[in-house]
Parts: sequence; structure tokens; C-alpha cells
Amino acid sequence: AVTYAYDILERMRANHASAVAGNYNIAMSDDAPTGSSIPATDLAQWLGLIAGNLPAGDGEALINARIVTVRVQWDDTRAGGTTTEQFELKSEL
Repeated sequence: AVTYAYDILERMRANHASAVAGNYNIAMSDDAPTGSSIPATDLAQWLGLIAGNLPAGDGEALINARIVTVRVQWDDTRAGGTTTEQFELKSEL
């Protein structure tokens, strides 16, 4: 989860102007965006990585005044955890 949170954060930093404009905002349980823009491609790849590697994995990235909050969520019941374990990362762009 930590790796995936940093992954999208680095993608946002690489496309700073678009990230600050809010083009990377995606809420938990939103469908992966379609299209060929860099943010749409980055988000679709990122959500695919999470879903493909974490049980019931999902993620969200929200920016507010240059502060990004990234959350990665997964089902951890196999390891004795809850169905909605979550890792959160906050950073300034």
C-alpha cells in the first residue's frame, strides 16, 4: 500500500501543473478514467496495480490547495484484519 501511495504521488509530481489543477482527483470506488491524457493514463494504471495486487484493492487521490491526500484500501481479512484496511499519505506538491 505504501508503494502504491508513493507511486501516484510521484506521477503527480512529474505532471505538477495538471495535478495542481485537480486532474488527478479521484475518489474511492470511482471507476478508472478513460482517455489518453497523462492524468487519465496514470490513474488507470495506478488503480489497475492496486486492484491487481491487493485483495479488493482501491485508491483515491485528492488535492486541496497543493496538499495531496492519497489513500490505498484493501481487504485484510485473510491476515486477521478488517475488510477496509487503509493507508493514508499526505504531502505537498
